[in-house]
Amino acid sequence: MRTVALAALLLAAVPSAGIAAPCVPDSLAGYIGLGAGGCTIANATFANFTSAAAPLATEIDPLMIFVDPLAGPGSVGVSFQLIGAAAAGEVKGNGVGYSVSGPTLVGRELGLAGTSVIPDGVVTALQFAPGPLLVFDIGIDADLFEAEALIPATFFDIFTEITLDGGLAGFAGLDVEVTENFLVPEPASLAVLGMGLAAVGWRRRRRSSGSWT
Repeated sequence: MRTVALAALLLAAVPSAGIAAPCVPDSLAGYIGLGAGGCTIANATFANFTSAAAPLATEIDPLMIFVDPLAGPGSVGVSFQLIGAAAAGEVKGNGVGYSVSGPTLVGRELGLAGTSVIPDGVVTALQFAPGPLLVFDIGIDADLFEAEALIPATFFDIFTEITLDGGLAGFAGLDVEVTENFLVPEPASLAVLGMGLAAVGWRRRRRSSGSWT
């Protein structure tokens, strides 16, 4: 009994290894610092965040890009907020990568909001992930949203390119927010699926026992 009690005390005193903490609002630099361990949103793990300059663009300091975890009915995700602008002749942008794993993922959503461009500036968001490329190219004030079904899987690598192009005589940016959600089956759908599998198993057992004709 003493040995069991001592072991329990030792386990309680030492943080559990390999269990990611919940994601919290932080800079992209903070999320990069989480490394392969990442953090969790609901029952999904987001990890391996990276950032680099977008092609032909100047990288925005990851300390100036803010990340918020997103969780709602049937979805988990993150948002990236960039507060700033590219002036005429400037192109700023980042390619942000990360991985998401855990539950069965059945869809993805990409949203872009808060953009302001004058007169030939452009804000662009591109998401590279399983399935078709999702692209938003904004030349006027706009809020955009796109959704796509996915072949169900439990792990994806995501790469998103966000670019602010001030054009020749304008600017682009201000309070830009890119949201990325990943859809998971609703609990009710999982319950129906479980009941269906149970029914199939019951029918098979009845047949194998010879009591079903």
